Amino acid sequence: MVVLRPQTRIMASDPSNGSAEKTPTLDPMSPAKRKRLQQCFEHANELVNKPKPDRDYAHDLYAQPVANDPGNLVYVEAALENLQKKFNNNKKGSRFNFGGRKAFKEAVGEEDWPNVFRQGLELLKSNPWDTTTLRELAKACAYNHYNEVELRYLKNALDGKPKDLDVNRHCAQSLARMGQFDMAIACWNRVADKVKGDEADRMISELTLAKTMGIPASVEAFGSTGPRPVVPPAAAEQEEVSDDLNQTEPAEKLRGEIRLNKRQTLEKAIREDPTDGSNYLDLAELHSAEIRYQDAERVLGKAIEAVGASLKLQTAYENAQIRSAKARVAIAEQRAANSKTDATKELVGKLRSDLNRLELDVYQNRCLRYPKNLRLRYDLGVRLRRAGNYLEAIKSYDVARKDPNCLVAAALEMGECWQQMKQYSKALKCYQAAIRQCTELDGDRQKMSLYRGAVLAAALKQTDQAKEWFRKLLELDGQFKDAAARLDKLG
Repeated sequence: MVVLRPQTRIMASDPSNGSAEKTPTLDPMSPAKRKRLQQCFEHANELVNKPKPDRDYAHDLYAQPVANDPGNLVYVEAALENLQKKFNNNKKGSRFNFGGRKAFKEAVGEEDWPNVFRQGLELLKSNPWDTTTLRELAKACAYNHYNEVELRYLKNALDGKPKDLDVNRHCAQSLARMGQFDMAIACWNRVADKVKGDEADRMISELTLAKTMGIPASVEAFGSTGPRPVVPPAAAEQEEVSDDLNQTEPAEKLRGEIRLNKRQTLEKAIREDPTDGSNYLDLAELHSAEIRYQDAERVLGKAIEAVGASLKLQTAYENAQIRSAKARVAIAEQRAANSKTDATKELVGKLRSDLNRLELDVYQNRCLRYPKNLRLRYDLGVRLRRAGNYLEAIKSYDVARKDPNCLVAAALEMGECWQQMKQYSKALKCYQAAIRQCTELDGDRQKMSLYRGAVLAAALKQTDQAKEWFRKLLELDGQFKDAAARLDKLG
């Protein structure tokens, strides 16, 4: 059995059609709604941990957060695990169907993604290894760029039918698109074992070349309908490690007494006691120090599966996800600098958007976990602004301003949000507040507050105010952008 591990968050395209060019239709979630879904999720967790769990009722509860937040891997993992335990992992499910197949097909045909996720979860209640439903859910995830969850649904499909040609092709295309070349090659090898011809061999060659050179050799190998180069994981050229810590035997059993290095020692400790979270944290820290961010993410994901999502593990896992996503952005930016094509520029933009979506999800959850930490509200506001959700960003900044350390930064950011919404008088008031509170310690923010305030004041015909701010800015930095030219223009 191949384990599909969600290690990347590269922007996805539908593996079977060209719908990836469309814009995802699922809207950002409000903090209040997220809190309600989290409460529903926690109630379901309580049910499944009882001596005699009501798994059908628990699934109904899990289905609500999954359907409303379909890109949340933690929710999906819990829902699928509950169903698998319901059927004792028999890979067959129930002989009886809970219905909804027609409604599901209609939702898929209409690309009604919220309904696809709702109806799909209802069908999985009968059989969590239903490959038809799982593959459609994976396509919906690809359309909406939920790469981690896409792989999770495909994992169940592959577990249910490990030798199915269509399932293996689908898995291979999704894995290759996300830069997980080794596992994609393994899927194509299973196709090659059953079907004679050059398709699988050609794909294996293409992926092997892509892995070696760090670039995709052809479009078809990555399940895309357009020129979408794939950035390999940051650790792709580094030493390969075991994909499953339980698969390897202690090194000293192989040939006498062999001294283990630090990484091997920690892996051995995890095998011997999978419930000790500190070993996972130490191993992930070691991977991160070696710039093996995806390995760190993998280890922490395994820790949460084995130990549970403690605050410390959850925070470390989120940090690992963010570092891994930032590494992919950096790789894509480097490639775009070396190969200035529309495709590389497009990939950079999508990876940046994917990173912001990940950070937005992380900071929304952290604000719920630590409501008194106002710095987190500022960080959340930054991600909301990047996503274009200016009104929610303003609300978050307004709360963050109660922290003296965030006051100037939050006021400046609020001004930019109001300006984007063409509420110019409100924007100017925010810039005024930032300028009033600035000190020399604020450095670049002080300069930016003066610059933005002066530019906006000039546009609003408040010439005297604009001149005052431009002069003050030039006293701090005589070469700041075009401040001198703008001041001269004001006469």
